[in-house]
Amino acid sequence: MKLRFIGKDGSLGFIHGKVYKVEITSWPNDENIWLVTEDKRLCPYGSLEMLSKNWEDV
Repeated sequence: MKLRFIGKDGSLGFIHGKVYKVEITSWPNDENIWLVTEDKRLCPYGSLEMLSKNWEDV
């Protein structure tokens, strides 16, 4: 899927307003939701609400 980063510039190297190809996943025994970018950056979020504060659907 493609999402636009709406968080602050520089957070994990992301650029505000840029669109990234990502996957959203989780792993057993891990409470986080993980956003995985095409270039394999991992970004953990404690909830979908937290993820939606930094990303929006394109």
